Amino acid sequence: MSVSSILLVGIWGPTSLAFVRSCHRQGLRVYLLEVGDGSSVWRRYSSCLTGGDRIGPEKIGTPEGIRLIRDYVSLVGAQAVVTADDVRMLWLAQNRVSFEPACRLLIPAAETLEFVSSKRNQIELATRVGFNVLPTFYLSTSSNCRNIPSELYPMVVRPDCKLWQRWPFKVELISSPMELETFMRALDCTRGLLVLQPFLSLPNMVVHGVRTETGTILTMQAFVAPRKFEGVTLTIMPAVFPPNVEQYCRDFVESAGVTGCFHFELLFSPYDNRAWFLEINVRLGGTTDKVTRLGFDETSYLLSAYGIKPIPSNRPSLLQASAADKRALLKHIIWAVRGDLTELDYPPSTRMRHVWRSLRDLWTTKDSIFSLSDLRGAFWWSPPEREYP
Repeated sequence: MSVSSILLVGIWGPTSLAFVRSCHRQGLRVYLLEVGDGSSVWRRYSSCLTGGDRIGPEKIGTPEGIRLIRDYVSLVGAQAVVTADDVRMLWLAQNRVSFEPACRLLIPAAETLEFVSSKRNQIELATRVGFNVLPTFYLSTSSNCRNIPSELYPMVVRPDCKLWQRWPFKVELISSPMELETFMRALDCTRGLLVLQPFLSLPNMVVHGVRTETGTILTMQAFVAPRKFEGVTLTIMPAVFPPNVEQYCRDFVESAGVTGCFHFELLFSPYDNRAWFLEINVRLGGTTDKVTRLGFDETSYLLSAYGIKPIPSNRPSLLQASAADKRALLKHIIWAVRGDLTELDYPPSTRMRHVWRSLRDLWTTKDSIFSLSDLRGAFWWSPPEREYP
């Protein structure tokens, strides 16, 4: 299918910026339909954007919202639609017939998205394909918290499924059974299950990959995150797969029917070269801008997976360096000075050593945002990405 323009639906941020820049380099026009209130300011975001508008957050998940997106597709002549949000992906996939075949949705099948929307489903499949998995407990607010052995604390608590559900948190660190009981009593018991696993102070490993609609894995690359901030990647660099992990990843995406881009989040022990499964995201994500800066052009592979661009004949070599959003490093320094860091910020250290490491990384890491060819995108300071339903 010949594609010259793509519609990106979502919230503007580093992930969107990496996608738009890659498409622009490949001669594709990208329009942004931003989820938000008020008028669009897309011109400020990046010189690589062709146009843009906004759709109200209250329209997401409704038939009117589908009509508005379809009308905008017709207005700008887009032949493909992409988004980097789990809720919007599932919603669009469930309404695929409203767009295709005239306009391709560059997202997996609705059945796949529904399956991976549950962390419980993910963990059970990860166990079956051979991944190491931490001891896992599933609780509702009516469950007996005392069933969790006290020696496993502290525990990390995450919602099993965030789709269409308003959870007041993404991740919480709970230090004792009493603290867990207090935490559970404060939650709405109708929200669903919570997933609890022991907390290990270790770096993350992120495995980025892309799979075609016919089941061919175009590429898969491991990266390690030696520093984390607020529980997510702060700096990242290429890594070598621990034994068998690459095959586990392949078996997982094949069993789940994943197409397009995906990235696994693993907990990684450099001391014994061992990894534990945490989750998979089947979309562009929070490390896309960083791995793109290191030479892993995830957007280009995504376009190839859906037949929009030819499959690259040669796999580009990666920079053997570290990448970061240096604005996040500045934020980390401010939080460290104020004493606002927590156990989720890795590696554990003193306040001043945190500051020193971020100052060092400001000098030594590759910036995932700055680009001489897109100074508008480099200097636009996006507000924190807000989650809409």
